[in-house]
Amino acid sequence: MIELKTLFIGAPSIAAFSSLLIALRSYKLAKKAYSLSENTYQFNKDIAENEYIIRNSKPYIEIYNRELKSIKKVTNRLSHLLVSINSHLGYTFESYQNSYNKENGISKHLRHIYDETHELIAKSFEDELSYQTPENIYSRLSGFKNINIGIDLERNITGNEYKSKQIISNIAILTNSINDADQKKLYKDFIDAMKKIVEFIVSIKGDIESSMKNLEDGLSDNQIENFNLQENYELYKLYKQLLIFSKLINQSEITAIEDNPYLPISTIIYYGSNMHILNEVLLRVSFRYWK
Repeated sequence: MIELKTLFIGAPSIAAFSSLLIALRSYKLAKKAYSLSENTYQFNKDIAENEYIIRNSKPYIEIYNRELKSIKKVTNRLSHLLVSINSHLGYTFESYQNSYNKENGISKHLRHIYDETHELIAKSFEDELSYQTPENIYSRLSGFKNINIGIDLERNITGNEYKSKQIISNIAILTNSINDADQKKLYKDFIDAMKKIVEFIVSIKGDIESSMKNLEDGLSDNQIENFNLQENYELYKLYKQLLIFSKLINQSEITAIEDNPYLPISTIIYYGSNMHILNEVLLRVSFRYWK
């Protein structure tokens, strides 16, 4: 009788335990189904958002690709001129070098000092070149056109991070290494060397202005649309980079070089830095990357 009673007591326990297992299994299956449903919903939502962005980005992709192709037709020639003329200017400094470097224990060649100087200036703007307005960049870059070496070195350029002491020191070396009488000849050689790049930029300016207008019109049209181009951020960055490049060319003072033998040597540095900056942005545009 005891064994039979135990048997009858155990049966409900087994049934309850089985029900618990079934309930747990059902819960896990339901949870898994819910999770799959959530994932499916998110997946479908992501697809819908991507389709929305791609569909609405299409007109701007077309504008970007069209203007990029137009600008890239001239970039190889432009890049070659920017680099070769800057290199030539370094050797021009050396051709008029006096004994200042030797007397002051300066071992660097003037061409290396010239290259280092315009590279340092361009590097100080490097982080801004993909987003800062050309107006802002050129406004600050123009500070190099007429450097007062004594005053700028004495001030130690406090609060003016893009005019480092090294840059001003290099400009001082370049200035002191050329005799006053030879500075006129140096500047004339500079004007002659710049003629090719001036002529080339003048020849492409109409096409550059056309591309700039088309890119700007695209951004203006986007302002009154429900779709914000920045939702496609990669495209927006490249689009803006191309627009900045066209503006940097259009607003450059390279084509307005003055045939004046009395301008300071820092003016040559200013134009060399302008050419270096143009080539830096040109390379970013050509290889479609944002830095």
